[in-house]
Amino acid sequence: MLTLHTNVAQMSSLNSQRSTGGKLNAIMRDLSTGKKNDLYKNDPAAARISAMLNMHASGTKSAIGNMKYAQSTTRVAQGALDKANELLVTMKDLATQAKDGLKGDAEKAALQQQYTNNAQALQAIFENTTFAGKNLLKMDFSGNSTGILAAGKIDLQVGAGAAETKVLDLSSDLRSLFASVGNATANFGARTTPSYPASSSLKDAMGAGTDDEAAAELVQELSQKAGIGAILSKVQNGSNSATWETSLTAVIEAAAGATRADFDALRTALTTPLNGLVATAGNTLTMSEHAQLFNAFDEVLNARFNSPVTQLVDASSASNAITDLESAIGQLATVQASIGAAMMDLDGREEVQSTLLQNTREANSRLNEVDFAESVSELTKLQTQMNVNLQMLQKAGEMPSMIQMLLR
Repeated sequence: MLTLHTNVAQMSSLNSQRSTGGKLNAIMRDLSTGKKNDLYKNDPAAARISAMLNMHASGTKSAIGNMKYAQSTTRVAQGALDKANELLVTMKDLATQAKDGLKGDAEKAALQQQYTNNAQALQAIFENTTFAGKNLLKMDFSGNSTGILAAGKIDLQVGAGAAETKVLDLSSDLRSLFASVGNATANFGARTTPSYPASSSLKDAMGAGTDDEAAAELVQELSQKAGIGAILSKVQNGSNSATWETSLTAVIEAAAGATRADFDALRTALTTPLNGLVATAGNTLTMSEHAQLFNAFDEVLNARFNSPVTQLVDASSASNAITDLESAIGQLATVQASIGAAMMDLDGREEVQSTLLQNTREANSRLNEVDFAESVSELTKLQTQMNVNLQMLQKAGEMPSMIQMLLR
């Protein structure tokens, strides 16, 4: 039907062109980004599923990173303990040699020196094994543990969900190991045996002729400690009073002639009046100087009247060392087995999570990403349709001219 004011064919062609143009713009936008940009409008359920899958994939990737960090940490600890095992085995060999009755004092002293060196190397392993700035194994014999593996259980986040955790707890085994190594090494050489003769005076124990000679000798040894000479030369009350050296000498001299039951009694007898002296001497010593003086004095007394515990001095001691070392080596094997089991578990969990991550990404891709082959085929169809629409729109625009031909 030919009409002048309403060109139905043209309107139909125009509407078809607009619809085709919208679809063409949408598919070109999808192809440009590789994503289904109108997914929330076209398929809200699929869009929500895609968002949740993306969240889970991101969390799983972070959890895999956590497990790699944990594996690296345990590998560092395992390497340090491998070296500790070498040192302990070597020490057991030394103790075995020392127990032999044909070894003389000179040979045992040489064996003890190497034994002590290995004990110091063991102490360095526990104190200095670190990963990313964090100490792993450090602890002390008073029960304090600052190394993260020795301090207590660790909750590892090994999955995207809050409940996906693994507990890593090596603390109990590590503390048992530390105690065993401490027994075998006399707390890395820190244990001492009092050598102060019971019921003896300080003067006699030092072999001094008089009380003042004993006092002067101890103060002389004290003054050779770093920073102590300056403290001893200070005047107590900031006036014309005696120096700390003079007063400390008098304190020791007053206690030098009395007999003491043991070393601890001697230490108490000397440090108690020194404490009183500090309390009444005004503010001439800072807290730091006070602590420095007392620590140095205690070191001098220990060096004089305490002997380091030796493990290879005789057959009995060497036999005890062998027993302690066997216990330490067995405990170390337990710790290494625990670390190995944790590493194996982490490897398995990482493999599972990696597979899950791959499958999640594939599922999300199917929902959220454009199928290029299908979309390019659709693009070709829409472009052809657009071309046809434009041609039909042009033809429909020519229809009013047919009315003029009828009126001729």
